[in-house]
Amino acid sequence: MSDISLTTKSVEELKDVNFFIPDYQRGYRWEKDEVTQLLDDIEEFANNPKGFYCLQPLVVVQQNDDKTVWEVIDGQQRLTTLFLILYQLTRSDNKTFFHIKYERHPEDQNGLAGLLNRLIITLDNHELGSPDFFYIKKANEAIAEWLKIHKEPKLSNLGIKGGPDIRFIWYQLAKKDSIPAFIRLNAGKIRLGDAELTRALFLRSDVPEAERLKLAVRWDQIERRFQEPEFWGFLSPKDYNPESRIELLFRQIAGEQTNVVSKWKIFKYFDDELKKSCDDGGAKKTRTELWTKIEDLFSMLEEWFETSDLFHLVGFLIECGIPLNTLVKNAEAKKDKNDFRSFLNEQIKNMVLPKINISEEKIKEYLKSLNYGKEIKTILLCLNLATLVNDKTGTVRFSFHAYKNEANGWDIEHIRATESRSPKVEKELKSALCVIKDYAENVAKRREPDTLYAKIVEKLNGYAEKTNLEELQNLYQAAIQDLDGDEIGASNDISNLTLLDAETNRGYGNSPFQVKRGWILGLDSQAKYILPCTRNVFNKGYSCNPKHLLRWTKDDAWDYLDAMSKTLFKFFSGSKGV
Repeated sequence: MSDISLTTKSVEELKDVNFFIPDYQRGYRWEKDEVTQLLDDIEEFANNPKGFYCLQPLVVVQQNDDKTVWEVIDGQQRLTTLFLILYQLTRSDNKTFFHIKYERHPEDQNGLAGLLNRLIITLDNHELGSPDFFYIKKANEAIAEWLKIHKEPKLSNLGIKGGPDIRFIWYQLAKKDSIPAFIRLNAGKIRLGDAELTRALFLRSDVPEAERLKLAVRWDQIERRFQEPEFWGFLSPKDYNPESRIELLFRQIAGEQTNVVSKWKIFKYFDDELKKSCDDGGAKKTRTELWTKIEDLFSMLEEWFETSDLFHLVGFLIECGIPLNTLVKNAEAKKDKNDFRSFLNEQIKNMVLPKINISEEKIKEYLKSLNYGKEIKTILLCLNLATLVNDKTGTVRFSFHAYKNEANGWDIEHIRATESRSPKVEKELKSALCVIKDYAENVAKRREPDTLYAKIVEKLNGYAEKTNLEELQNLYQAAIQDLDGDEIGASNDISNLTLLDAETNRGYGNSPFQVKRGWILGLDSQAKYILPCTRNVFNKGYSCNPKHLLRWTKDDAWDYLDAMSKTLFKFFSGSKGV
């Protein structure tokens, strides 16, 4: 990284700078929507200026033969648009703010300014001579139209001292390897997001080589840790996918929440901090202090991950939408880890058992009052975590990675189907009967060939050749009655609910308990993640006296509810100081 110089340059600082666009680059291709969006963004900032507004990284290198000319490696679309805006704002002065020349258009000695002066009115691309000219002309017209609508825009002072502070992130390559750098950028090998730019700040050329090397090695170690699926699944909110995962760490230092889009704010934070230190003459000390802060935070996150109860408590809260920032701040404010545990425990209790006094009977009473709904999903997830936290052997850990990466999410599943109607549509009937087939085949092996199950297998094996929906519906109803009986009625109570991945749940619909049991317990061989409590349910692990392994009875439901109450009571009353 010793070939990089990174800073910010305001529009004002670009006055009279010469830029050169090499011919290996794609031509100008911004359309009206992109142009007006940039104008709107700058105007919005100019009306409510806070700090400075970042345009984007402008990657440049000095030309070999002329040190006054900057070759643009990346960022030419926005740079060209900015030129067009300034051209419209200053054309009455007959001056050009900065200069852009194109290698592919050597005939325009005055560069983009000369091109604009000779643009003709027609929209005929052939007369304009180049697709570049067409897009530049259209962009110029879009700017003129925007300025006509906004008669006195705040951005009219753009580039003037005291005007809106608009800056490029100036990413300067000292080595004259412009084409390889361009290829790396466009191949995605260099991603100039917040993380990469922050890295460049810490590793820029004015840092001693030994310190830079040491920091670069440590950076790579931390990045590799964030690539570990279970570590990332534990810390990251669902649907948070930054270009570089180490960004999550910097967001906490900069005070940015992971669920808020704030491009360049992380870079701006660290750039401001390092510039403050330069003003005070203590750049090296502050860079070291900032990095130490990053290391300390990373060590704390690793400790949470390695400590079983903290892993489950923190992971649950992040999954439920509590920002990592909030947890970090509270951890730093608490006297010790037991105080932090108590804080986490209280946050979870408020989500799962709001305004409930912690006792087995009160918890059971509350659970019995619930019906199918969102709060039950939170309780069932907590039950899974509580089960693992209560197990002091710590041999099994929850997989937040598997939970968050389930493509279709998780459903609240009825252990015993609330209705066992025969599907009416052919497609649904096929799906439902195929679910029963595996179970029926195993049963048929142990019965006479003329039994109900032998008939089901026979009919299903020949179903593709001969379709008789009425006969198959009758077989389905007979199988449901034989398998499920009338042990318990339809129920939306929590004692008849568990969590299951949506794909599996919707695959067998209203199948009876025996079929669900065989299906779910067989998912292990398919490397499908089954939540521990769901496995316990279908293994009859909560049943005190499981007389009917292939049916979900009233006694099973009651024992399950009782086990839930005991598990949650132990979790909320005994996790302090674990």
